[in-house]
Amino acid sequence: MTDELRRLADHIQNDIFEQAKQELGEGFLDSWLAPQHMGHPGQCSSMASLTGSCGDQIDIYLLIKEERIREARFTTTGCGPSIVCADTACRLAEGKGLEQAGGLEAEDILCEVKRLPKDHAHCAFLAAQTLQEAIRIYWQEERA
Repeated sequence: MTDELRRLADHIQNDIFEQAKQELGEGFLDSWLAPQHMGHPGQCSSMASLTGSCGDQIDIYLLIKEERIREARFTTTGCGPSIVCADTACRLAEGKGLEQAGGLEAEDILCEVKRLPKDHAHCAFLAAQTLQEAIRIYWQEERA
């Protein structure tokens, strides 16, 4: 890539980030660009993977000890709003008991994210459903 082309690409990317910050807020942009819970954990007690109607996939990994979520991590093939919603779901679940974390709903994520575009609300539902599924799988395996 030539220097001129690289400068143009950097300029366009910076414009996109600035527009996202103005429309969605700095917190949204920070969570999108530097999610705190993204990646595979060293170990996990349960994992779930769901694909939403838009084709985005969210995987949530839980490390559970004494019926409490000690660590929640995620990966996704999705867009910025999927990243932000999955990161928020993991943040809200960490440290909570399984029943409390299993009760987290898309509305809880939407309240935290606040400025999620309406056409991406399905990302919050996907993140919440994936978290609930990981907890359900854990309970099912523990009772087997």
